[in-house]
Amino acid sequence: MTPFKHLLATAEAWPLPQACQLLPDASRWPHQPVIFISDLHATPEALTTSLLATGFFGLDAEGELQPLLPVSDFRLVLGGDYFDKGQQPLKLVQQLLRLQQQVQLTLLAGNHDVRTYLAMQAVGRSSDPLTGHFFLRQGSRFFSWADALRRDLDEAAQPDEATCCQRLLPPDDWVVRFSEAVAGRLPVLQVEAEIRRFARRRDAFLAERKKRRMSWRQVHAVAECWRSRFLHPEGEAFAFTAALQLLHRDAGVLFSHAGVDDSQAQALLQQGVAAMDQQFQVQLLSGQDEMAFAVYFSAAASLLRTKYRSHEWAFTQQGATALSQSGIQLLVNGHRNLTAGQQLVCREGLLCIDADISLNPTTRRENGLKGEGAGFTLLLPDAQVLAVAADYPRPRLLRVG
Repeated sequence: MTPFKHLLATAEAWPLPQACQLLPDASRWPHQPVIFISDLHATPEALTTSLLATGFFGLDAEGELQPLLPVSDFRLVLGGDYFDKGQQPLKLVQQLLRLQQQVQLTLLAGNHDVRTYLAMQAVGRSSDPLTGHFFLRQGSRFFSWADALRRDLDEAAQPDEATCCQRLLPPDDWVVRFSEAVAGRLPVLQVEAEIRRFARRRDAFLAERKKRRMSWRQVHAVAECWRSRFLHPEGEAFAFTAALQLLHRDAGVLFSHAGVDDSQAQALLQQGVAAMDQQFQVQLLSGQDEMAFAVYFSAAASLLRTKYRSHEWAFTQQGATALSQSGIQLLVNGHRNLTAGQQLVCREGLLCIDADISLNPTTRRENGLKGEGAGFTLLLPDAQVLAVAADYPRPRLLRVG
């Protein structure tokens, strides 16, 4: 029996936006079901509930997810933002590591994930004007890792308090040095916004550290424990790190965390997804400040951060044309949290599915949403899209062909 058949039976029609009157070409469509879930934010129970709802998964005797279909029968694409906001980042990563062994799994990187990697790689490089502030820039969200890793910390192996402090905190003149280093490289408004954001999150970090009565040696121990797990090839989470991608393409469908801009649409046309993903991995794990800066502040960051606001990277007809020339006819992304399920949007003639459906408790509380977050976006091989979300009363079905 089709796993999701009961959902199809109750689904309502999902109409196209008026600006998108041309349906995508059904001949350029994934040949197997693709499940898309995004923005889990350290909430493993949201992934469990969502995957069980698809009908593709059950639970084994230990209560862990178990696929009910052969590994070759479907693909699971997760849209990034595995870290921050929630309280169980390590448990979610461990859940993903198990899924890597069970199904065809694609792990897209999100802006929260990239920030965490840059922050942890900034340890010992705090004097760098471009990225030395990233560790404190985590704000209070860093301390979810302190909770997750507390049993594995080796405080005795850390340097003295003063050295740890120096390795973690940027110098007092960081604002001046950052402003000088990025002059001409970033718009003035973006520079000012980054400085304000850093100050706010630095204060939150310091306040939470004080509240917890943690020494800088203890903070440093958390960072080093994280680094040993995620950055070292022998670390238990390195397989997760090595799997992170910037983009995923299946036939004429492009998946990203946030969206796309003109420059990245052109890069896709000229380079292709594989080359862009390879470059992203090199930049993310290079340990070089210039590359780290490029990951988060260059135009390529639009794939991680854009919400199509007026001050952000532009997506115009030029970008839509480049995507069309690349064979892309549908973009699926997360990042912009929604409170009433997935949205169909037409951007410069390109059909887009915005699919961050507010899965984590923090986002739900901030937006006044009741109950637990759950849901998924399912692309079916007969050129249909099934959208299921806890905050929309019924499944919705888009018929492409």
